[in-house]
Amino acid sequence: MPTRFILTLLMLSLALTFASAAAADSLPFPTELVAFTPLLENPVFEGGGEGAWDENLRERGWILYEEGMYHLWYTGYPSDKRVRKQLGYATSADGLHWERYANNPLDVEMWVEDMIVVKVDGSYYMFAENHNDETHLLISKDRIHWQEEGELTILKTNGEAIDPGPFGTPTVWYEDEVWYLFYERDDEAIWLATSTDLKKWVHVQDEPVLERGPDDYDQAMIAMDQIVKYEGIYYAYFHGLIPGNWPQEWTSNVAASTDLIHWEKYSGNPIVDNDKSSPILVQHDTGYRFYTMHSEVFAYEQGESKEALRQRNQSFTVWQLPNGDMPQMMSYVIQTVYNKLIVIDGGYYQNAPYLRRFIESRGGKVEAWFLTHVHLDHCQALTDVLNNPEGLEINALYASYPDREWFEKNCDEGSFKVYEELTDAVDKSGKEVLMPAPGQVISIDGISIRVLGVCNPEILVNTLNNSSMVLRFDDGIKSVLFLADLGVEGGNKLMASPEAAYLPSDYVQMAHHGQQGVSEAVYEAIDPSYCLWPTPKWLWDNNSGAGEDSGPWQTKSVRSWMDKRPIKQHYLMFKGLQKIK
Repeated sequence: MPTRFILTLLMLSLALTFASAAAADSLPFPTELVAFTPLLENPVFEGGGEGAWDENLRERGWILYEEGMYHLWYTGYPSDKRVRKQLGYATSADGLHWERYANNPLDVEMWVEDMIVVKVDGSYYMFAENHNDETHLLISKDRIHWQEEGELTILKTNGEAIDPGPFGTPTVWYEDEVWYLFYERDDEAIWLATSTDLKKWVHVQDEPVLERGPDDYDQAMIAMDQIVKYEGIYYAYFHGLIPGNWPQEWTSNVAASTDLIHWEKYSGNPIVDNDKSSPILVQHDTGYRFYTMHSEVFAYEQGESKEALRQRNQSFTVWQLPNGDMPQMMSYVIQTVYNKLIVIDGGYYQNAPYLRRFIESRGGKVEAWFLTHVHLDHCQALTDVLNNPEGLEINALYASYPDREWFEKNCDEGSFKVYEELTDAVDKSGKEVLMPAPGQVISIDGISIRVLGVCNPEILVNTLNNSSMVLRFDDGIKSVLFLADLGVEGGNKLMASPEAAYLPSDYVQMAHHGQQGVSEAVYEAIDPSYCLWPTPKWLWDNNSGAGEDSGPWQTKSVRSWMDKRPIKQHYLMFKGLQKIK
């Protein structure tokens, strides 16, 4: 069956699935409870920095809004994860700029994490996990001094204690003098118990009230974070984990119920993805603000959906950098909505000065640098920066290439020299090269970067090009696929892999500068609306010096493939710096 026909059937199937899911919402999910816009100030709260007792934040914290002030409780710990997790406290007038309590950490002897705080009759009740992921109760009158009340006792409907083991991520709701406790066990499902005295908790039923799946956003794990009652309906905010991507793909979601027992998941889940979890909704004087809290605190204003963001173009920016006086090369810089920089390749040594100035003008720090493969027109600028940082910082370096023995055996002298120069520069810099695997997802500021392909040392035709790393950037608003210099053989391998399901993208970088790259079938699978061409004018025209079409290159053939498609715009390197917003 032709690939295109298979993909068409798949798209029709997905469309019917989504239409069916949308029709299945029998309970209301108001926009103000499910649609949120991330703030540019994010993260609004994070770890205290190197050497601090709260160098890192862990699990769910909690925010209460009272009398014009936001109050945040959180779990902090240093880099040594064996150290006891401690309780911190901070306040804010606007929920965005926080002041830590001067006497942090709070004087609580027990291990405290994954907490919720409920205020009833002037007292604050904190339900939190200890080091065994078992739920304890603490009580305070002033938000700062907490009295440990011990571990909760939960009984089955027959009066027997629940089986030994963890029972955590406590979520508590108080109504009509009854306490409702939702808890998870190893993130497998969510159970409900009730109490009238905070001492004995009894299951409402011994079966879970909320389970994983069937959709992938919570198929691997699930835990509830908060209950909100709005216009007579209960809403549960919960986080889930997509299978096969831990720890990168946590999601934030919502479900609705009329009785706290029977829950309907929102068909539009996840409401926030890209590794943003532990969601809570905070009501303030004029409305709601949404927060996610693992492992940095991100804030969101209510009222705009992903479609509204798309219309406002609130998405990451891609720059396709020009080649200057050099021939074909590849250099891309991505800027997140929170102004972090990501670099892909970089070009020749001669392209390094331009790339440096470009990065320096935007803060001088690269959050992640991806090297697709070791060809001089892709990697030499990185080699130069590693040898001579001149103030530029690279937080993480990702690459995919075979080992030294492979280069010695399969590459010419020139290619081996390029490899040696790169690896010598890496060693000199002290940077660790992170080698991702197919299917791995790297999340940066709301962008989900999925690795679709890595080096293919077994392919000995068009060797280095066929060992290009393939990357897909997606923030839920637009998606961009980078094929690097992948050839026909590497493209065929990708099409036959499970990662082929992630090929469809809004934008595609044309493989091998737009000629002698992947087959037309790969572009059919991608089905792009926009094309990025890291292509000089002579290559675009197939001009070897004797005029248009005098060269041996296949650019015109690839252009004809794309002419058959409804491409909205081509971004051409030879026209100078290209900005894709």
